[in-house]
Amino acid sequence: MFGVGPAAGVLYRTVHEQPDLDGVPDALAETVRRCLSKDPRQRPTVAQLRQELGEFDEDGWLPRGLPALVAARAARVLELPVPQHTVVDGPPANGTSDAVTATGTPGAVAPTSRRRVLTAGGAVLGVVAAGAGGWWRWGRPDRSAAHGTGTLPRRVIGLLGDRSDPSFTAHERGARLAVSEHQNDPRRPFDLILRTADDRGTAAGATAAAVALAAGPGVDLVIGAGTNATVPAAVEACTRARITLLVTRADTNELDGVNLTSALLLRPTRTAGPPAILRYLNRVVKPRRSAVVHDLSDADDTLQTVRIITVHKKLDGAATLEEVAADEDFTAAAARITARGDDAVVYAGVHPERAASCARALRDAGYRGTRVADEHVVGTSFLDVAEGWLVGMGYTDATADPRTRKFAAAHRARYHAAPAPWAAEAYDAVRFAVHGLTAAGDDARATVRAELLRHPWQGITRKVSYDPDSEFFQAVEDSGAFLYQVTDHAARFVSRADDIGSSAT
Repeated sequence: MFGVGPAAGVLYRTVHEQPDLDGVPDALAETVRRCLSKDPRQRPTVAQLRQELGEFDEDGWLPRGLPALVAARAARVLELPVPQHTVVDGPPANGTSDAVTATGTPGAVAPTSRRRVLTAGGAVLGVVAAGAGGWWRWGRPDRSAAHGTGTLPRRVIGLLGDRSDPSFTAHERGARLAVSEHQNDPRRPFDLILRTADDRGTAAGATAAAVALAAGPGVDLVIGAGTNATVPAAVEACTRARITLLVTRADTNELDGVNLTSALLLRPTRTAGPPAILRYLNRVVKPRRSAVVHDLSDADDTLQTVRIITVHKKLDGAATLEEVAADEDFTAAAARITARGDDAVVYAGVHPERAASCARALRDAGYRGTRVADEHVVGTSFLDVAEGWLVGMGYTDATADPRTRKFAAAHRARYHAAPAPWAAEAYDAVRFAVHGLTAAGDDARATVRAELLRHPWQGITRKVSYDPDSEFFQAVEDSGAFLYQVTDHAARFVSRADDIGSSAT
């Protein structure tokens, strides 16, 4: 059932030549021997391996030090002469993952590089990418999609984020749905693989994981699903490695200089302001006078939002600035706002606990006007006291948004659960990447970023387009901004930003 290739031999020799490695029992060596049996009938099935070896965690199932050792020995194989054209003996049939690596017609002849042979053989036990926390597997191919006289070329997309963060699971599920959709298309120009890497939620982890992904066999592009704390480090690492990084979630102002990097943003940063709440205020509330509560405990992160309103006048009507120091509460500001009778309050801050304090102060002062904030304040402490607040988000609710319900149905069918925040955005990120990789052709890694910049692209969550000079994400029509309202201690979808003020809102 398993293909036998150079990397398989490397793993076999590793087990036998390194008896002092921690945690490598004789039983594992025997299992490897059976996997490498010349007689396919003697090789264990996936079910048998799971029964013998049990379930495993993808980040820690191999003994300490073994992934690095395998990678080092595999690298030696790359230095050997490339073999002559090889007869492809049909695709492997094991596994159910949608991360398909190859399809082909039995008996077809195709030129095979040393690296491709090594990568194929490396699927014997799903060898982990050393240091990245990511892994890849052979999948069951869709034989109806196999066509032509040889295997399709492969394109590899990496997904980088914190595996302990629920949003990473949402990203991965959305991304895998997109991969499956691509693989089931008989007209596809290439097979698509998704590899994941764990950044551990730290900048250092993001750097290491991005470097490992970029160095992995055939990786053409990386999707950064991390946060404002980790993505800037990944941007720097990917720029050094000259690999395109698509940023789905992070919106820090540190990403504003994207034309100096290999990154492309798939959403506005804070420099563009909170479009959903500004549109709601201008189109629905139409305030005569608003109060901007600037929480100085995170002044650097929120100054741009304040400037959007007070300097650039993106909010209609007059605006009064209320600055609250980090060691102050919001009682005095709330009293002044209520006494003035301001029509709306814009909270400029990013900490849920501080936002909760502001919400509580306004409630206790008897304020009844419109209150708005952005997505970073959403947390249990804020939701518990912010009934009625409106929040601008960078992700949709795929079950409530009319344009994403087909995706939500597919997600529920596959995972038996509704899609969580950022799943639909990750689905779009993979589809956008495929759009660029298709246009890039054979030299995908080097040219995909330029292709992605060329023309606007429409996804289910947003329209992706870039300013031709700054290469900055254009937060204009259908840019992926969404309005939610806090109801019964939860943020609930209201509308896409573009639909605010329409009869459907």
